[in-house]
Amino acid sequence: MLADSAGEVPALLACIATYLDGLYFADAERLARVFHPRARYFSTAEGHLKEMDMPTYFEVVRGRVAAAASQQPRYDRLMALDIAGPHTALVKLECALAPRHFTDYLSLVKDEGCWRIISKVFEVRQLPAAPN
Repeated sequence: MLADSAGEVPALLACIATYLDGLYFADAERLARVFHPRARYFSTAEGHLKEMDMPTYFEVVRGRVAAAASQQPRYDRLMALDIAGPHTALVKLECALAPRHFTDYLSLVKDEGCWRIISKVFEVRQLPAAPN
């Protein structure tokens, strides 16, 4: 992480917290507050490149059963925050929405005074089944 000479870390962390809350609660409206309208979603988790725009991604989120609704334990971990400058940052984080564990790379831009996610690229793996 570069020095936070402009004091951007609290705003970036707030953006990431809202993102993680949006995932845990399957709340597309919350996610819409932190994704730039022109943001893109990318993954090769299904063996081929999958790309979505935000309206498509938000519909997927709306169709999910929220981890919070099934009282799944919450697991979020910020792995890295790299501030490239006053308008660009990169975040690496881990989160789990059973039965999947995600490593997300989020590119953020400061647009109109607000930090927003401009791209989401992630890897996913299945969590091991809990012993009976």
